[in-house]
Amino acid sequence: AALVDGAIGPGCGRCSAAAIETWLAEVFAEIDIDGNGRVDPLTDGVLVLRFLLGLRGAALVTGAVDLAGCTRCDAPTLEIFLWGLSV
Repeated sequence: AALVDGAIGPGCGRCSAAAIETWLAEVFAEIDIDGNGRVDPLTDGVLVLRFLLGLRGAALVTGAVDLAGCTRCDAPTLEIFLWGLSV
């Protein structure tokens, strides 16, 4: 319930926590933004938020990339990946 309480809008395509959890499991590889094998709100989530706010280059990646295990580690690579998700 914590996943959806107060977060579901009218006309939603995935209206239940179960439907959202299933979808998240299916797109795991895509929401692992830095490609380190984990989905983390403090790295992947921050990268998505910064990208959606229009930040690019160093402003996008500074302090938000897990350099120990990332496969997408620099701003140009991350920007291309994130643009691909937003299409």
